[in-house]
Amino acid sequence: MRKLLKKKMVILFLLVLVMVVNIAYAEYLRDSYTSASGTESTHSTNWIAQLVKFSGSGCTLSSIDFNIKKANSPTGTLNIYYRWTISGSNQASGSYDIASLPSSYDWVNIPMSSASLQGSYGLNYFIIAPTMPYNGTNYVIVQSGTTYNNGGAYSGGPSSWVDISPEDLLFRVYCLPDTSSPSYTNFINNASTVTKYNGTVKWSVTLSDETGLSGYKFAHNQTGTLTNGTYTTTSGISSAINSLLNITLIKNNYICGQYWFNDTSNNENQTNLSCFTVANTAPTFNQTGFDIQIRHTQNLTIDVNCSDLDLDTITYFINNTLVTINSTTGIITDNPSQNEEGQYSLKVTCGDGYDNITNMFWYNITNTPPVVASATINDTSPDPTDDIQCNNGSITDTDGDTSFTLYYDWEKDNVWQSINNKVLGNGNTSANEIWRCKIWASDSWENSSAVTSSAVQIGTGQIAPAITSTNTTTESTSILSNSTFPTNNNSWVNMSVLYSDTNNDKCTAYFCSSDAFSSGSCTGTEYCHSVLNSTSTVLNCRFNVIGKSGEVPYYAFVLDNTSLVSASQSGTFEVNLPPNQASLTSPLDATFRNVNHNYLQFTATDPDGDTVNYTIYGDTNANPTTLIYTGTSTTFNWTGLSETTQYWKVLSTDMHGYPSTSNSSINYFIVDLTNPSLTVSAPSNGTTYNTESVTLTISASDTYLSICYYDLQYYDTSTYINQTATISCSSSSSLYTPYYAGGYKVTVYANDSASNINSTYKAFYTQILVSPTGGGGGGGGFEPPPQQSIEEQLQNVTLCGNGICQEGENSLNCWQDCQLNLDNTLFCFPLIKDLPILNKLYEGGECRWQDSWFVNSLFGIILVFVVVTERRKT
Repeated sequence: MRKLLKKKMVILFLLVLVMVVNIAYAEYLRDSYTSASGTESTHSTNWIAQLVKFSGSGCTLSSIDFNIKKANSPTGTLNIYYRWTISGSNQASGSYDIASLPSSYDWVNIPMSSASLQGSYGLNYFIIAPTMPYNGTNYVIVQSGTTYNNGGAYSGGPSSWVDISPEDLLFRVYCLPDTSSPSYTNFINNASTVTKYNGTVKWSVTLSDETGLSGYKFAHNQTGTLTNGTYTTTSGISSAINSLLNITLIKNNYICGQYWFNDTSNNENQTNLSCFTVANTAPTFNQTGFDIQIRHTQNLTIDVNCSDLDLDTITYFINNTLVTINSTTGIITDNPSQNEEGQYSLKVTCGDGYDNITNMFWYNITNTPPVVASATINDTSPDPTDDIQCNNGSITDTDGDTSFTLYYDWEKDNVWQSINNKVLGNGNTSANEIWRCKIWASDSWENSSAVTSSAVQIGTGQIAPAITSTNTTTESTSILSNSTFPTNNNSWVNMSVLYSDTNNDKCTAYFCSSDAFSSGSCTGTEYCHSVLNSTSTVLNCRFNVIGKSGEVPYYAFVLDNTSLVSASQSGTFEVNLPPNQASLTSPLDATFRNVNHNYLQFTATDPDGDTVNYTIYGDTNANPTTLIYTGTSTTFNWTGLSETTQYWKVLSTDMHGYPSTSNSSINYFIVDLTNPSLTVSAPSNGTTYNTESVTLTISASDTYLSICYYDLQYYDTSTYINQTATISCSSSSSLYTPYYAGGYKVTVYANDSASNINSTYKAFYTQILVSPTGGGGGGGGFEPPPQQSIEEQLQNVTLCGNGICQEGENSLNCWQDCQLNLDNTLFCFPLIKDLPILNKLYEGGECRWQDSWFVNSLFGIILVFVVVTERRKT
């Protein structure tokens, strides 16, 4: 009874073992093919190659089934080699006794060492047919009814040892589930010791996965806790990721970034933390400018304010002892004196204990000279015995000065006598002499301008003319020339004066640049004079204002025909200058744009400080006439541009309607929205080369083609070997690519003058070169790489653990080499075929792993039922 129970327990243990293996080794059918999607174009005479292409997210190979049968009674060995293009060095082989092949078409399973296939990479199956002697010659049988000897057909040979029909060759490819997490490299951030608030930090990482990436999230702790951002999709087996973050925390905060990412099988991973400490932010001035001007009679008080984002204590400094500054509050004070008149440069510094910031401003202490309103002689018709007196009008001083010293001088017959007296005694005068006086005032620091009285003649009874009013109008409009209606500088003004003369003398009006008139003419520049000796009481003349600008002062005098001159009457007229020609600053002339809009920028100034209006013309004509903008802005976003050459110019007009003398220069830019065309004809994508020098051949074209270059990387690590290496846009270049198991990736770029860029990449492999060896019958044979040769040497040696499921080994005595193939023709469990109760389940001869789990589980229930029943019997 114990023996029976022990036997049942062994059966139960085996069943549980199978169930566990089923769960652990849950392979799945990746795809099936009713025929090969391509046939190798050239091959040795002793093998045939069938090419199958995959698409999708990738596959880690488990095994491949071939639909094959034997004919007649062949003997010998069927050698099957296979390789996958993503890693030319990874190859494997299997060998089978032909006699053990099925007599009708059936599936033969070939275990494969795990290898990852990505995206749409190809998988090449190399089926090596057996060689058998026939009539003393070795023939290779690769297709039913056909034999080849050194490539030639032989119709007299045996009908077939092995029937493999390339047209109908069936494949079934099985994959292992992707359970490997994606990985990452080169995780860094570009922060430095000066990265501070409002700076931008970039985190970079390279994500990799042997099957295919799905997406990622970037997390940072700037909100206080590490928080994930938006999920972003990515693809491929390697992806360089960048994430930007604007820093909103102040100094000494420790900011970290981290990536979470997954692959297409939802395997997850995350990076470690990449962190930095926010640096100190220097203080900032709250004011944009400090320039200040005060009179010497005023006291200065100005509050300089700086703020610090990090809330540090601020200390204030100033570089000039003329003023004082409160180091804590920043208040600057000064009590200027008259002798300190002048302009001073002051540098204010704010410091937070870590960084300083300075600002320069001008401090201007002014003293305005006084103004004497007028000078008059108390007697307009004195006798030789009369004393005459020079009287001043009111004296004003905008500084508030109240103490003045008056100075005098007297002029006799157009010659100043240097007599500094208010009263001119009669001992100084004689009959018929003509006298004038002038007065100026001093505030002890500066003198006013002198004012001159009208002339008097001793003992004749003649009286000088007296001016009532004067004005200046724009000649073309007769409008008073002032700041509201200035006269353009390419025009004329009409200067006029209204006067009276007691003696009704004939008079002439003079308009001078200064308050100085002597010997019947202006002492300074004469603007113009009226008709000589006119009897009209309104006198005028024209003056061309070219060369004048702004407010222009003038002084009017009226001279009668007895040589008596009136006191001066001052006035002003306003000259308007045109705005300067606009200068086009952006875009620069003869440049390119790869978008259908352009931000036009230009500068223009007006000498008078007037507001300027701009008119922009732009179109595809070399001299554009289409109005696209008018207004006061010096920028304009020109949108809706077509893909051609665009021209533009600007006209400036001031607020008075006075245009610049000419338009701006005419600039143009070229809108190019098309990427260059780019073809990389070599190397071929996914190809393995038996050479250490692979040719790169490209062809690029574009109307404005600028440069072509390439990056060469190791495919599996994305490490750069050569970056941005230039290459002629229609040429070939040799790439040095010695044998490397991980493969290479070359990315080619074509760039035009508008920075439109096109790129494409090719992934390829190189393998160790081996010498060819002769095949059966003397024909050239396929020589697998060294590791295949080693496998061939070991194929007849039974050694558990060598990775090959050999004759005499099975999943029970050598599970390391012979894993359970639950997708093969019902290998689901060897005992199942012998159980009549499950015959119905096995009809059709195939079993998916899901089915095998169901069958094995059912079988387990039956065994448990048997064990329990037997125990009850005992």
